[in-house]
Amino acid sequence: MKLWPHAFPSHEAKLYRAALDYDVVILFSPGGWGDVLLEKAQDFAPIIEGIRRTLDQLGYSSTTVVYTRTLPGLSGRLTGVREHFNLFEYGSRIQVREIKHLLTRFPEKYVILAGFSNGGGMCGKTIQSFVGHSRVFSIVAGVPGWYQTFV
Repeated sequence: MKLWPHAFPSHEAKLYRAALDYDVVILFSPGGWGDVLLEKAQDFAPIIEGIRRTLDQLGYSSTTVVYTRTLPGLSGRLTGVREHFNLFEYGSRIQVREIKHLLTRFPEKYVILAGFSNGGGMCGKTIQSFVGHSRVFSIVAGVPGWYQTFV
């Protein structure tokens, strides 16, 4: 059921711009409503920094794109509640489509899904569509127990 599909932000333009200049695009899904900027995500920002530092040591350039899951306002929050109850069924499909589109345009790039708490739940749902894919990975922490985060 698509109650408020307009309340999901699109990330395709941000992903495309990121992939132009970097080997690895890290999609950060913050916890809570999923609308926290990386600079304010004190719980997960150090993990992202560690991932980027490791990638740099391995010779890969990387950037982080915050994958916001809800827009401000009532319709955004209502969509967020619906997504939580539906275990990110609709939002994950959008994210999978955007990642597949990105990798079709840039087949040599890598994508790392990184999520904290509810954002980790979203990553867990999305990574299920990339089982066996050699260019998409997922790193999550603090995920509530009702989300499947592994395959």
